[in-house]
Amino acid sequence: MFFEEAVYIFLIHAFFGLHIECKRVERLNVPEAMQQAIRDSERFHDGLPALFHRRNRQPWLVTLRLEDFMRLFKGQSNELSGC
Repeated sequence: MFFEEAVYIFLIHAFFGLHIECKRVERLNVPEAMQQAIRDSERFHDGLPALFHRRNRQPWLVTLRLEDFMRLFKGQSNELSGC
């Protein structure tokens, strides 16, 4: 399952242009982890910061800044409408 998850994360990074910070822990300090994603995305210039996280036996969750979510949403809606 780990390989499959890694492939999904790579494809998401490539398709959406996200810098992915991935955490798989039972207790997560989301603001601290998001700050790490922001800091690393600025350092590596490899996309918008996104935090992918999950607990054991739980589905994956994604945390984005609202402004970044709106950029992604706008880009996708433009592609769908042909603009």
